[in-house]
Amino acid sequence: RCWLVYEDLGTSTLHDARRDAQRLTTAVDLIARLHARSANHALLPECRYHGADLGAAYVTANVTDALHLVERLGPGHSALPAEHAFVRERLWQWLRSLHAELPRRLALLADHGGPTVLLHGDLWTTNVFVLDGADGHEARLVDWDHAGVGSFVYDLSTFLLRFSPEQRPALLERYRAAVSSGGWTLPADRDLNVLFETAEFARYANRTMWPIIALLVDHAEWAYAELAVVAEWLEDWQPVLPA
Repeated sequence: RCWLVYEDLGTSTLHDARRDAQRLTTAVDLIARLHARSANHALLPECRYHGADLGAAYVTANVTDALHLVERLGPGHSALPAEHAFVRERLWQWLRSLHAELPRRLALLADHGGPTVLLHGDLWTTNVFVLDGADGHEARLVDWDHAGVGSFVYDLSTFLLRFSPEQRPALLERYRAAVSSGGWTLPADRDLNVLFETAEFARYANRTMWPIIALLVDHAEWAYAELAVVAEWLEDWQPVLPA
C-alpha cells in the first residue's frame, strides 16, 4: 500500500474556477514548470521504474494489446452476443487502422514530442488546486498515483480537454510561452493535434482491453456497456485544437 499525504488544501479545485483567467494562468505555469524543470532529468529512469512509461511504449503496447484482444473476441465468440457484435466490429476497425498508423504517429512523437519529462499522469482539473497566497495565487497538484515519464503531450491533452474548445488555444499559448523561455519550442498546432490524438487514442485502447479481458475470463456482462462507451467516444471525437 502507498499512502499519499497532503496538506489540507480545502475544496478550491480548478474544476470550479475554469473561467478564472488568473487561476488558469497560475495552473498552466505550474504544469509548464513541472515539465520544463524535469526535462531529461537524471532521475527520470528511476521515476519510470517506480511509476510508468507513458511515452511511445505506452502507445504501442496499448494499441497492440487491445487489437489482439478484440480479434480474440471475434464474430461468433460465445462471450459476445449478436446484439453487441456491431460494437466489437467498430472497435476492431478503429484499432486495426490505428495499429497501421503507429509508425507514422511514433515518428511524429519522436520528432516533435519534446524531451522526456516527469508526468503527473492524471491531470484533470479536479487534481489541480489554485490557492490564495500572500503574494497572489499558488497552484498545487494532487493525486500523483498515476505519475510516470514520457512526452508532455500526455499531460497537456488531458488538461486541455477539460476545457471548452474556445478556451484551449489561449491555455496552449500560455504553456508554449512558459516552456519556450527555457529554449524548448512546441510544434505547430497541426502536429500537436496529431500528438494529442495519439495520446488520447492510446488511453481509449487501454480502456478497451479491460472489459474484453473481463468478458473472456469471467463473462462479465458489465463489459458490454463499457465497450459501448469507448465506441461512443470514438464517434464523438473532435481534434483538441481548432483546425
